[in-house]
Amino acid sequence: MCVVVIRAFVVARARARACVGGVALTDARAADVLERVADGARATSSTPWTPDIIDIGTKTPRQWSPIALAFLGDAVWELYTRAWLFNPPTKPLDYDLKTKRLARAEAQDFILRALVDGDTLSEEELSVVKWGRNAAYGNVPTRLRGKGKGGHGTYRNASALECLIGYIYVADRARLEELWATVVRDDILVKALELE
Repeated sequence: MCVVVIRAFVVARARARACVGGVALTDARAADVLERVADGARATSSTPWTPDIIDIGTKTPRQWSPIALAFLGDAVWELYTRAWLFNPPTKPLDYDLKTKRLARAEAQDFILRALVDGDTLSEEELSVVKWGRNAAYGNVPTRLRGKGKGGHGTYRNASALECLIGYIYVADRARLEELWATVVRDDILVKALELE
């Protein structure tokens, strides 16, 4: 009797509104997920765990601010770098240190310059880079302040790369895979890891 009551409660709550992993689910999908949890079923589903691709057919990716796209691009960049560093297996501390090294402004500045100098980016992507670079970022890290430390230019280029990654993630994930393949194939990531 208790299991039936709990199950009915879970399904009723799912129909009201559900959010799994920060993604709002439709009532039917939420009911399905929570019913399977209540039944103790394994997590096998034909629906992806990632959020749906944003439908930009009626909108332009530029409806978001470059800072918002950089926020998304930062997360996507870290996910891609962590996945790249994952093989070969190593110590967790090594993963962490290399991820941080590739997420630093100096490495992202180097990578953006390599993409621009290699004529890898389209005209639209170059305009996104300029748009992201010209955004008003207020907090430059202390290590970049001062003479000879890279300064605002390095930080702005890093933010421009993150803006570009966020933009392409929203607009065309296949293109993001192409750019990533270029960065890996041309050993740009390896060279960025070697930066001091």
